[in-house]
Amino acid sequence: MKPVFKLSFALILCALFVSGCQSGDSSEPGNHTTTSIQVTEIASPAQSESRYPNLYTDNTGTVYLSWTRVVSDTVFIEYASFNGGAFSEVAHIHTGHPDNFFVNWADFPSVVGHNGNPLAAHWLGKVDGGTFAYHVDVSLNTDDSGWAEAFTAHLDHSPTEHGFVSLEPISDDTVLAIWLDGRYTDGGHGSEDFAHSMTLRSAELSPGGIVNRKNEIDDTVCDCCQTDLVPVGDDFFAVYRNRSEGEIRDIAFSRYTTETGEWSTPETLHADGWEIHGCPVNGPRAASHYENVAIIWYTQADDKPQVKLTVSSDAGFSFSNAITLETVNPAGRTDVVYTNDGRLFVSWLDLIDGEGHIMLQEITNGAEGGNGPAVQVAVTSATPRSGFPRMTKTDNGILFAWTATEPAMQVKTALVNID
Repeated sequence: MKPVFKLSFALILCALFVSGCQSGDSSEPGNHTTTSIQVTEIASPAQSESRYPNLYTDNTGTVYLSWTRVVSDTVFIEYASFNGGAFSEVAHIHTGHPDNFFVNWADFPSVVGHNGNPLAAHWLGKVDGGTFAYHVDVSLNTDDSGWAEAFTAHLDHSPTEHGFVSLEPISDDTVLAIWLDGRYTDGGHGSEDFAHSMTLRSAELSPGGIVNRKNEIDDTVCDCCQTDLVPVGDDFFAVYRNRSEGEIRDIAFSRYTTETGEWSTPETLHADGWEIHGCPVNGPRAASHYENVAIIWYTQADDKPQVKLTVSSDAGFSFSNAITLETVNPAGRTDVVYTNDGRLFVSWLDLIDGEGHIMLQEITNGAEGGNGPAVQVAVTSATPRSGFPRMTKTDNGILFAWTATEPAMQVKTALVNID
């Protein structure tokens, strides 16, 4: 793949100050020098033994919080919506015996919505054939009958790994899906024979289990890092961790044109040069706001754990030089979001004294300002059991969700006011 052309411009981190409720001066969006911010943990709708949340904000501002709950001999795929500052009642999407689910800290279900209603959900269905034999099950919710019978998105029934899904609505009844597809892997991971590589694939999914416009986006990708997908105008922008024959596993991207149903030739986002003979289980995250696209990711090139960010102001056709965020001891598990007024926030997990600190910081490219301190949103376990914290925009701030592991597994939530 060829590297994308870089446009250099200064990105400056603005100062964020946190206390019970601090005041600060307001300025033009994207050029804040001080911020008033308050982090408030709010009651989560998820019960005890819930875990591995996902968050999605639709085109009306309605937020969908989804999670997995495991109780005795039953797995529940559940969600609640968040609108007007409150969660709805919990709704069940799918339940079943644990033998029929693949429950994993890094590869977890999601719900996306459109026009204020839930549209699609996905989870991972275990199949016979080995540890990494599971498929992507998708259910659509497009009429008064509720969640329809699930179907397999990839139409490949080999006993291999299919997961790390990202969904985005295309219309009132159709979603675009991308996923890692292991049909050539023979059920293993990281084969040195690139004829048995993990691939990145996509399809448009519609009611009745219709799978259209099937594509192979990239024929060799990292085996178990999350993907992400965001709308940019009428197109969609996918980011993922690539894999070269020299075992360089840097971030790549591709653009989907809905008019043609085709993907652009994948390109390397930034040449970190991270050589790793195995999957780091740490995928990129993307956010978009009109013509702006931001991508955040973790790298450990040259044995230096770092979180990096790059931004495009021309719908992802070119990107700024990547900046390295000021972290303490990052473990990745990153996220990025644009608020409704176009302000850009990033998050990551710092490992400090054996705990996982969920950190938040605002990014600006204003003419003045400097690197301010990051804000701690919450503290959780540093182990994989705590999963990946997630954040998304709301009408008046940013909603966070994460997995607490003590005294019991439970999804926690917090609202960050950023006036």
